[in-house]
Formats: sequence, C-alpha cells, structure tokens
Amino acid sequence: MLKIKEKQSNIYKIGFYPGSFDPIHLGHITFALQAIKQAKLDAVYFLPERQPKNKIGLEHFSHRAEMIKRAIKPHPKLQLLELSDKQFNVKRTFVKLQKLFEGNELYFLFGSDILPSMSSWPHFNKLNQESKIIIATRKNDSLKKLKRIIKINNFKNISFIKSMTPNVSSSIIREALYNNQSAEGTLFSALKYINKHWLYVSIK
Repeated sequence: MLKIKEKQSNIYKIGFYPGSFDPIHLGHITFALQAIKQAKLDAVYFLPERQPKNKIGLEHFSHRAEMIKRAIKPHPKLQLLELSDKQFNVKRTFVKLQKLFEGNELYFLFGSDILPSMSSWPHFNKLNQESKIIIATRKNDSLKKLKRIIKINNFKNISFIKSMTPNVSSSIIREALYNNQSAEGTLFSALKYINKHWLYVSIK
C-alpha cells in the first residue's frame, strides 16, 4: 500500500484527505504539502468521494480521480486511494482505513467549513479519539470561533494550518471554465485533462 521508504520504526504517520475534488486545484495540493511539513507526515492520500453528501452535478468519479493522479505526480508523498465508499464516513471508511494501515498513526485533513458540523457525524467520537485531525483555515475564518467549537465539543488532537491559497475554490474554477475564463489556483495538469475531455462545459 505504501510507496514510501521503509522506516526503522515501521510506524508511519499517514494523512487522508477526503473530498469531491471537482476539480482538484492548487489549494488542495498546498494544504496537503503543508500538512506533511507541519505534522511530519510520511504520506497524504487523497480520498475522492464517489457521491459526496449534498452535492449534485459532479463530474464522474473516474475523471476526478484521473485529475488527482496527474496533479500529484510531481509530489512523491501525495498519493491517491480509490475506495468503493460513496462518501467518507466514520463507521465504514475510517474503520476500513484502520485495517488497511494497521499499526500506523492516522491523520485526517478537512477544510474549516466542516468543523461546526463534525460533532454531529455518526460515530464521530471514534474518529475523534483514535486519529488526529488537521484543519485548513481561510482568511475570513475566526480562529477564536473555531477554537471555541473545539472546546465546546471536546475535540481531541486538532491542529490548524492557514491556507496559502485562501481565494481558491473548485466552485470558482468551475464557473470560470464554463465562461471560458481563467481562475486562480487552476492546475495546468487538470486544465489539460479538462479541455481534452470537455469537462465543466454545462455547469449552471
């Protein structure tokens, strides 16, 4: 499973980054690389969701996964893990990852927008107790408010990373592509694939 050099301790610090990645962009890549540096992770696996909750009109999973493969190619510690799960959940996905990466330290990467609702996830306490979480913050986030959410919900082992690309989002990129315009944070590797396969031409 791991494509990284063996360590003497044989215990790896593995990050997992669930999301729709529709499409993957510079913000996703920089967050993963920042997490590797800050938490001294041995690898980060992108986990594209097949049917993300509350999202419709996504490009097909195979296209999104292929764009991830191309985007992470220059970065040996970034990898892709394709699971059969429709979307990330604790009871199924987290338990599956614990078995696949048994004996290693597991970290999960999320955007700050999901932090307020995390405590309501089914079986979230298992994730809270048995893994570490890294949250990407944007320029309009109130760190004080986020820390208050952590305290109220008794979250464990959560750290923050300030986004290097706070204005980049997949929705802005999709809108720009529809209007045949450029958008900050668009990856050349993804754009080349998008143009070849005529993706995002019917958004709106």
